[in-house]
Amino acid sequence: MARKLTINERNILVDRAYNEIRTESISKLETEMQNNPKYLDIQACKQAISDKKSEIEDCEKKLKKLHKAFNKEMSNPNFEYANEYNYHFNGNFKWEDKGLRGKIETEIVLANLGDSVDFDKLVDSLKNKFGA
Repeated sequence: MARKLTINERNILVDRAYNEIRTESISKLETEMQNNPKYLDIQACKQAISDKKSEIEDCEKKLKKLHKAFNKEMSNPNFEYANEYNYHFNGNFKWEDKGLRGKIETEIVLANLGDSVDFDKLVDSLKNKFGA
């Protein structure tokens, strides 16, 4: 009768056997899979994804440059065209505030420091001032 193994001895023997069996099994699987049509399809899909990612990166760079050039050309002090790619692109324009809200808030607070204010007239004057 074989002697009883310690936990450490058992773990060492199991690890050794497992590593040998695992290495041989994986080697055999890798050899067999080289001609498997499903594996070849997987590899083709991986390559297509990689190619598309590269194409997307190129488009993102171009979009960033175009976006920057467009905002520079428009040179609006209150708004800029938002980078649609950061959102879900749906073809609609997205405009980002470049400080207009703060300017309006300042004007309203200053107007309310004095006597009563006709809010409608104030809004009309702000529209004229800020280009609406």
